Amino acid sequence: MFDLHHCNPWRPVDAWWQRATNIMERGEPSTSVDRDSGPGCRWIKQAQRFQFALREAVSYPQQKQLIVDFPAIYFAHRFLAATSAQNLTLRSGIEARILARQSDSEIAQANGCRTEVIEAYEALFFNVRSRLNRRDFILNSVLGLTHDQDLTNQQGGRLWKLVGYLGGPHVLDAVISRASGATWVHSPDGVPGFFQNLAIGTMKFKAAIAALSVPVNGSTQLQLLEGFVKYIEVERSTDSVGQANDQIQEHLQAMLRELPFQAIGIDNEKQLPDYDIGVAELRSDELMLAAAGLPVPGLDSLNELRFPEPPQR
Repeated sequence: MFDLHHCNPWRPVDAWWQRATNIMERGEPSTSVDRDSGPGCRWIKQAQRFQFALREAVSYPQQKQLIVDFPAIYFAHRFLAATSAQNLTLRSGIEARILARQSDSEIAQANGCRTEVIEAYEALFFNVRSRLNRRDFILNSVLGLTHDQDLTNQQGGRLWKLVGYLGGPHVLDAVISRASGATWVHSPDGVPGFFQNLAIGTMKFKAAIAALSVPVNGSTQLQLLEGFVKYIEVERSTDSVGQANDQIQEHLQAMLRELPFQAIGIDNEKQLPDYDIGVAELRSDELMLAAAGLPVPGLDSLNELRFPEPPQR
């Protein structure tokens, strides 16, 4: 009973449900504010009444009446008791969204159920909201994570819960949908970008799952390093292309700004006033000096050159 005391910082997430069960089946002391807190007393009493009605509901009409009398707890309990793959997935999603600090209404909207069902499920079967700031407790006691643990095959939804707790609702949505980077396309022109972002997001998602799932030991160390290097190469050749192009453009613009192009068309007009009517042609190096606005050696003597006058008859 002391393990379920509301002052115990490491009490189980279903402590109030266990208290209701123990009161009915083991004759433990009834609820009290000192032992169970105010909210705990309220939920424990509701759970007691539901468990008694559930035990007495042997006929179909009695079972239907459970839904009428205890709609929130009834469906919350079904989430817990059902063992089908679909229900296990729904339950994992609900618990992950609770860890992601989403409200009851947000979780209910995502799952298509009533807000009261999520409230009852959190209170009786996954009571963690008051302890979400206790990081070590959540990671070790609630999620049961161990060092280098394999997170493949969901393992009770640990992967969803972990990313939801660490990354928040948006990251959790991407992991649950398995479509990170996908955005609504409003025109045919956006289709190529949609698939590109989807492919990049999916590769990053799979890389993160692989990094979380593969244990580090003597046989995997080199493979992990090689995989990381390949991932960096893929990242540079895909979503970093635009950033690389921007950097190239910035460097080119800086280089062009440093070149003395501002002298073209200004000082050279002053240096070559008689060039067009002259008889001499400038060499390539002299043309470059004139175009840059720099003095051309011997330009005065070149301007003085003239074709000889034809002899008069």
